[in-house]
Amino acid sequence: MSELQLIRPLYQQGSVMKELTIASLQTAMSFLLEYLPNTISIYLLEFKEDSLLVGALGLGILTTQAFGMGILNGLATGLETLVSQAYGGNHYELCAKLYYRSLFLCTLFMIPISLFLIFSTQIISFINNNTELAEETGHFNRFMILAVYLNAIFVNTKVFLNGQNIYKYQFYTQLVTCILFLGISYFLVVKQELGIVGCALSLTILDLLNNIILFSLIFITKCSQATLFKFKLSYLKNTFKFLKQAIPIGSIQWLEWVSFDFYVILISYLKTSTISAHVLMSNFAGFLYQFSYGISIASTTFVGNEMGRKKVDMAIKYTKATFLIDGIFLIITLGLFSIFGKTIIQYLSEDKNVIEEINNSIYLLVAFIFLDGLQAIISGLVRAIGRQASASITFILCYLVLGEIIGYFLCYSADMGLKGVWIGIVIGALIYDIIQFVNLIWKDWEVLSEIIIDKLMILHQQQNIVLQDDEM
Repeated sequence: MSELQLIRPLYQQGSVMKELTIASLQTAMSFLLEYLPNTISIYLLEFKEDSLLVGALGLGILTTQAFGMGILNGLATGLETLVSQAYGGNHYELCAKLYYRSLFLCTLFMIPISLFLIFSTQIISFINNNTELAEETGHFNRFMILAVYLNAIFVNTKVFLNGQNIYKYQFYTQLVTCILFLGISYFLVVKQELGIVGCALSLTILDLLNNIILFSLIFITKCSQATLFKFKLSYLKNTFKFLKQAIPIGSIQWLEWVSFDFYVILISYLKTSTISAHVLMSNFAGFLYQFSYGISIASTTFVGNEMGRKKVDMAIKYTKATFLIDGIFLIITLGLFSIFGKTIIQYLSEDKNVIEEINNSIYLLVAFIFLDGLQAIISGLVRAIGRQASASITFILCYLVLGEIIGYFLCYSADMGLKGVWIGIVIGALIYDIIQFVNLIWKDWEVLSEIIIDKLMILHQQQNIVLQDDEM
């Protein structure tokens, strides 16, 4: 090719709302199905009326996500971006090389991740003097090592398809496995009374089934025939060049998971019913967040495509449509939750103390769901216009510094407990949204579009060098 083909026009530029809505629904449903098993696991443990196990499961899930899946999925986010660029430039074999390099790095990263999970009981005990909580959490983490690795393979394969604009097969896969997970987890957790170990085994089986079904669909449909080349050892050459490019792209997702892990550590010094209430609130907010995050993934693609084509007017139209779609979802969802919220909470736990804790902070939960939904959209759009570095810095300052400090002071110094921590979370989310929204509208998008094109041209030149090196 004599010139770089930045992005191929994948959609007809007809109805902006229709195009964005369809893509958003596909990605949103996929993320909801991905998050649902954790919610089911916590709900099944709640039937045992054991706040300690629920708190340990919540801490275990956040630990494995922040220091396991978060790292590997952050790497996958970088893979998704790079594959989409390589695919748009018709570098099909490079797509395969990037995929295998990412899987190879995930395998290497599993060594320190496994060690961390194996010794997580001792690590958590050092931070928190609740030995029972630390032991149960560590027990869960050790049984989750295989699940973390299987999940990394599945997520990398999923984003490999996303980069080629193939979304439906991951949705079909997760729909089937979520239905199967209901029966598997009920059998292991409730019928066999395996408790927190049953949750870990259920999640491991889920990720195994995800891989089996998704790979079966790929090979049966031949949907990725143009890019899924057979593995060659030479494909792993320049792996660390790939890592250098992928880390900055995927860092913000890892930071999001780490921030919530820190809030669990902050709350873990309180009584077990408070920890359980926090876990249930976080999990419920996280479940609804998946829809906004799905919209964010779709809108980031649309806006990024238009910015790469220098069609800033279309990028702005997609941006407005994104806020409208997510705004409608959040208003309807929070409106229904405001009416039926207390009834829903009754079904989340059998522990009256847990229900009382949640009811006392329910207005903060509603506020956070709204602000976190906006955060997903704004963060995605900021990445689409090439300002992800500022988003990462702002996220650290607002969520990990300001929110934690306010939460700690109100929780312990002001003796507000769970409510104090959630006030800190809400304030951190609010300030982040304000700063990044200003950043989104303040910059000249025409100038940013030029910068994006320059970066893509540089990346294209680097990819050509990599291809030439591989062929030598």
